[in-house]
Amino acid sequence: MGYENVNLPTPEIFEGTKPNSSALIISSGHSTKDILNLKEQIRKKFDVIIACNRAFENFDDIIDFHLVTEKTTNKGGNIVNQILMNGNFSTAIPRIINWKGIDLYPNRYNLIKATRSNFGFNPNIRKYKYNNTEGMLIGPLGKQNFSLGSVTLSAMHFTTMLGSSKIFLIGADMCFKDQFDHFYKDRVYRDTPITTKQANSHKIVNVKVGENNYTTTEFFEESAKYINKMAETIFKDIEITDFSDGLISSVKKIKINDYLNVGKLAKI
Repeated sequence: MGYENVNLPTPEIFEGTKPNSSALIISSGHSTKDILNLKEQIRKKFDVIIACNRAFENFDDIIDFHLVTEKTTNKGGNIVNQILMNGNFSTAIPRIINWKGIDLYPNRYNLIKATRSNFGFNPNIRKYKYNNTEGMLIGPLGKQNFSLGSVTLSAMHFTTMLGSSKIFLIGADMCFKDQFDHFYKDRVYRDTPITTKQANSHKIVNVKVGENNYTTTEFFEESAKYINKMAETIFKDIEITDFSDGLISSVKKIKINDYLNVGKLAKI
């Protein structure tokens, strides 16, 4: 199925709908565990809440948008379509899905088709379509031929498209903190042999950030460096705060419970 044949709207329809808003992007890194018991507080604190990929499972009752920029196949590691198929989730929330595989998603949901682009490394972060191209922002190909930035960079672009002036990140650790690869219990990266890009396999590396040593994928290491660069250049006029505890280092860092002024976080 070609992109032009998917008869669905694109993210362009949301441009400018949330001017000067504060947006929380929820990704699937380990730090997302810290807000599982704080949903009421974060819903009151942020104007816009966006869940990326499988993070929606735990936050579907409070999010405004759901974003999946990785293509979906019947063989890949992206199983969001299967979770939506088998679950009873909101049919009103806009779910912005990579057009590659969007036909695998149940049509009872509010699907928005999207593609990805690096815009020749000169994007207009307030626009989905710019300079005769369109897409959610991604970076250049990394060493393993994956486009750098991950869904986090695309979500940052989407928030600025909405009109947000403040971006907050949680779950953008881009590294591993325990035996699992995400805040939910999976090992999709570390237990997948490196064979082909289609198998969604990644090279595992060790990274030092400040005084901390992390285990991560080569893709996440490169992506974090690229996001750091983008925060200082393309997004320099946007106030970005990171509640995560990982590889992103060029933005303001603060613990989520300090920002929300809540007591000691419940242990999950």
